[in-house]
Amino acid sequence: MNAKLIRIQGLTLLAGMQVTFADQPVIKSFNPNTGLVWTNPIQGNLSVIERSTNLGTGPWVPFFYDWGTNGLLTTHIPGSPSDQMFYRIGVQTNIPDPSLVMDLSFDNSFSNGTVLDISGHGNHGVRYSLTNWPSVTIGIAGVQAAHYRQPDPVMQGAELHNYGDYIAVTNWNGIAVLTNGTISVWAWFDTNSYAATALLDAGYNVASAANPAAASNSWSLERSYTANVLFVVNLPAASVNKVSFPDDTIYNGGTSTYATTNWHWYCVTWNAKSNQIVGYYDGTAFSTNTMDAPFLCIYSPYHWLAIGCSHHEGTPQLDYGLPNGDMYPNSGWMGGSIDDVRIYNRALSGTEIAALYQSFDNLPPAAPSNPVAMVTSSSQVALHWSPASGIFGIAGYVLRRNGSVVATTTNTVFFDGGLPPQSTNSYTVQAFDPGSNYSAESAAVVAVTWPSGSGVDLILDDADGPPWITQFGTWVSVTSTILSGYYGSGFMSEENIDVGESLIFRPPLPESGNYTVYIQYPGKSDISYLFASAVPVDIVHNGVTNTVIVDEQDNFGTWNSLGQFSFSAGTNDFVQLRTDGTSGYVFGDAFRFVK
Repeated sequence: MNAKLIRIQGLTLLAGMQVTFADQPVIKSFNPNTGLVWTNPIQGNLSVIERSTNLGTGPWVPFFYDWGTNGLLTTHIPGSPSDQMFYRIGVQTNIPDPSLVMDLSFDNSFSNGTVLDISGHGNHGVRYSLTNWPSVTIGIAGVQAAHYRQPDPVMQGAELHNYGDYIAVTNWNGIAVLTNGTISVWAWFDTNSYAATALLDAGYNVASAANPAAASNSWSLERSYTANVLFVVNLPAASVNKVSFPDDTIYNGGTSTYATTNWHWYCVTWNAKSNQIVGYYDGTAFSTNTMDAPFLCIYSPYHWLAIGCSHHEGTPQLDYGLPNGDMYPNSGWMGGSIDDVRIYNRALSGTEIAALYQSFDNLPPAAPSNPVAMVTSSSQVALHWSPASGIFGIAGYVLRRNGSVVATTTNTVFFDGGLPPQSTNSYTVQAFDPGSNYSAESAAVVAVTWPSGSGVDLILDDADGPPWITQFGTWVSVTSTILSGYYGSGFMSEENIDVGESLIFRPPLPESGNYTVYIQYPGKSDISYLFASAVPVDIVHNGVTNTVIVDEQDNFGTWNSLGQFSFSAGTNDFVQLRTDGTSGYVFGDAFRFVK
């Protein structure tokens, strides 16, 4: 950034700028009443005024944005006579899309009552109530966002109203009337967010409007007594829901409040010529509807955009309790967080939407959890872990053995072969997302391979879980003091009459060959009549299915052979224990594969 510096102390100009370069941004003067007077003759670029309390080390914080012009511009400097600041002005070389006519990134310090519009169009978010202004939280990109608290109940005459935090955009440079456009916002609803909540409101319900024609074609992005966000267009006859977003809301029970599980990106594009509105959720198009309007607009005569509440037909001042106040805004209060509010004066393409969504991907995903290492032979370890989670999804995993990378995979299962017998191997897993952000490594798991010549003796227990164990139907995990003879810490149980539930045990076999398959299950002699006596067990191997009937009333607590079968290496072959045709309790505990 090319910059000229000026120091202001006690609101008195100490250092004037004598700059003669015609092609450079210049701070011309400072006046306590009118502020900084400056010019930037570099056309088509974004002027940025930054300030810092330290000339040498900074940091420099953006204070104001505007488009370059040959004319003199004046920027008001808020503060007290004791303020001491350095200011500089320059040109932002990586200017945004010229069609971006409002961008509230929340990355500036907005505790002074202004959220900067970094598009340069001056559509700043402004505070109109000293007590109802959002606080700073961490946003989608790991930097600042706005957090909206739970609304406060306030009595107005005989009525109780809730008043929360909100932001007003009272300039409408390039956003008042748009035949084509795009709006987008990140939001995270918390447990205090009511079913009537506005993210962005440029209109109101025309059914109660005194002048429906004036409100026609205005819009809002809101919950309209719904669990999910809607994009509503106010047409002359009625308000019409054009987009219904597929939110992952959680009902809080009895309070009509709904939370979302994480940040989500809400985006809508419209094109009057093609009569089309498209809704995008987390970067993906999911809804197309007709526009049925020649343009969309901010409701007149007040021309303000409410962020975090519904403005109705009121002015932006929160004037409850005042003698001549209109008592608006008074509803639609947000409970949660909002980040990066954007408006474009054209309909972005699907490719542009996807790229914009991914541009926010700056935070690492959560680390993978529950890593398990299962020794399958003297030379192989089978590993699996629970999928990691991230707002932008997971692109893959990096597996390390003893600190060195051994594989990059998109799966949550990996077979590490070619290991020395009786070797000690410590494994960790790391996730990464589409933006190449890497999580922390998982907890380490250690596996010691068997001695040379050990053969294969692999036991699958019900507690091993996915992907080795797959459950169909309703099974109960049991740890019993009444029954005995089960393998490990417990077993699965199901009382079934021809419902067709089953358990699949899928062994990660290190090599092909003939395996003897054994089954073990719990029991108790004096109540054995309660247990199923004819449990079908399918051994699926090399494209063949053999079914063996097991009597679970007898021979409990020991390994019972089901026969020898030819298995292929890997996890294609499996054993399935079914409840079909059984009567009584069916137990799924453990299988053993010996070669």
